[in-house]
Parts: sequence; C-alpha cells; structure tokens
Amino acid sequence: MSFVTILAEWFSRLHFLAALAMFFFIALMVLEEDRFIRALMLLPVVLFYTLSKVMYSIDQKASTDRIVEKYKKG
Repeated sequence: MSFVTILAEWFSRLHFLAALAMFFFIALMVLEEDRFIRALMLLPVVLFYTLSKVMYSIDQKASTDRIVEKYKKG
C-alpha cells in the first residue's frame, strides 16, 4: 500500500467530523448577532471546507491508484 492510500484511509475517518464541525460553526454564525464574531466564525468554516476538499482529492488519488494496480495485475 502506498503512502497516499494509507493517508486517504486515515482522512476518510476524519471527513465526517470535519463536515459536522463545519455545520456546527455555520449554525453558530446564524445564531450570533455580533458581526465581528460572525466574521471570526467564518474562518473555521473556510478551513474545514478546504480540509474537506483536500481529503476528497487524496481519496480520489488513492482510488485511482487502486484501479491502476488492479488493471496492472489483470
């Protein structure tokens, strides 16, 4: 197994937690009245969204690697 595959499996476990945290911070932003606090809460949302995209890309790379290995053995 390649390093990317191992990393993808580890990140796939964290993907759900990242999405849950993102929705949690969005809910806090909606409930908060102060604009400065809302702006500060936007930062974790952006970070978790970016993390989610990175994890998705790593998972796609691992999936592609598995398909290539499968057809090489073929």
